[in-house]
Amino acid sequence: MKAGLESIKPNDSYSYLEFIAADELEGRDTATRGFTIARNYIKSLYKTWGIEPAGDKKDDARQFEQRIDMVEVAIGEETYIEVEAGPSALTFLWGTDFSGGMGVDMAGVIDAQAVFAGYGLTATDLNYDDFAGIDLENKIVVTSFGKPGGDREDSPFNAPENRARFAGRYTPAEKCARLAAAKGALALLIVDENVGHVSNAGGYRQGSRISSSRRTVVAPKLSDAIPRVPVFWASPAIADALFSQSGKTFEAVKNLIDKDLTPHSMDLPNAKVKLYLDVSRENTMSANLLGMVEGSDPKLKNEFVIIGAHLDHVGVNDDGYVFNGADDNGSGSVGVLQIAKALALNPVKPKRTILFAHWTGEEQGLVGSRYFVEYPTFPLSNIVACLNLDMICKDTPLSAIKEQIGDFDITEEELSSSYPNEPEKLFSAYTSSPSPIMEEYSVNLARDYFDLIAVPLSSYPVLGNSDHYPFAMRKIPSVFFNTEGHRDLHQPGDTIDKINKYKMAKLVKLTYLMAFTIADTEKRPEWK
Repeated sequence: MKAGLESIKPNDSYSYLEFIAADELEGRDTATRGFTIARNYIKSLYKTWGIEPAGDKKDDARQFEQRIDMVEVAIGEETYIEVEAGPSALTFLWGTDFSGGMGVDMAGVIDAQAVFAGYGLTATDLNYDDFAGIDLENKIVVTSFGKPGGDREDSPFNAPENRARFAGRYTPAEKCARLAAAKGALALLIVDENVGHVSNAGGYRQGSRISSSRRTVVAPKLSDAIPRVPVFWASPAIADALFSQSGKTFEAVKNLIDKDLTPHSMDLPNAKVKLYLDVSRENTMSANLLGMVEGSDPKLKNEFVIIGAHLDHVGVNDDGYVFNGADDNGSGSVGVLQIAKALALNPVKPKRTILFAHWTGEEQGLVGSRYFVEYPTFPLSNIVACLNLDMICKDTPLSAIKEQIGDFDITEEELSSSYPNEPEKLFSAYTSSPSPIMEEYSVNLARDYFDLIAVPLSSYPVLGNSDHYPFAMRKIPSVFFNTEGHRDLHQPGDTIDKINKYKMAKLVKLTYLMAFTIADTEKRPEWK
């Protein structure tokens, strides 16, 4: 594998990224001209290098693209909520009092009674179910952001084996939206104290960030496969209005849940919600770009190791700011294509096939990777591992990793005593705890071959919010490499002049070596 490894050079990392993150690609938003140019650029390189297509079949011939029919949805300023509580009616404005809109794809009015469902969680192993004893049919569900007990150390929701299940913003919301849909609900309002203190519908605090586009893209076929209700983030003022006729307050009921660690779900008497949706729709299309290098073993070549990265970013905003996305995730995309080139150049191929995936729609809710898992171009049971590269080109001070460990079984003191503050060497390796071999490979190969320091952050099934997550949810051993470059996350400042090309190339080499090792080992990684 030496020939391939030596072909991965820092200057090449920089040169490829210079194109992918150029202003002219307009931020590579999903289903836009810039994204298509980036995809076609990589496809042309793959054709030059002899990478085989691994996407859809057309006339019995594989294509590089896995096409996804999409609908571009724009939520207009005439979107608002009217709460009728007793004799009074209050109006709440889109972008000020509520935001989000995940899963919204139709204009109209959702007119229904409201029901409060705690934190919107079902955890039978913890004897906890916010949906028990309440009827969600044809109602709008109101929940609180977070988890029972907040950060209480004695809360079972904060036990090491459970933290990742209830962590983050997007993943719990999507799970709740699916549960609500299955129970006949019409919409979900998640109450978050940060809403109402923001400058845009994306949920950023006032004065802290430049907002990106409010454009949303959905995949109807994916929505059919995984039904979920529309999701909105609501201000506490909306919750107060909904509780005004109940004899209780939202805050008091939430505090009861946190104190008792038991559900206190309830109907909200005389609270009716009218959700007016000003939505425009336009049919469009995007695609995952999929290539492969076939394995050398007659039998094992039918099994696959996926190396993936999302190619999309967040585009251009109304003020003309280009969100270049050099780190997020031009770096991961370039990493995947460099590994593809390295494997094409290497005279000896591993036993298993390695599949290279450039996902679309990650910023829109993991659309591309979720679509692949629902409609795989090869049997999902034949995929033995997923290696995900997302933001891999920044120096990583130990303080940046400390900001991420709240949902893992490691304290700041343990982190400080176990790892040196060497930003040019440190990175995070998020792994599936049922597959400890993924952590072992990450730590040992990084240390022994590349003078890198992997900080393993292991959880069950794995921390979400990137494209490894849908694979881990199907019990496919997964790892996610990240250098925690969050300072410029989703900002115009995420530009190529801030990258460390030498560190990036080392991480790409690490991924190449790890993928080759997994693909060439007779025994596939276990999910215990």
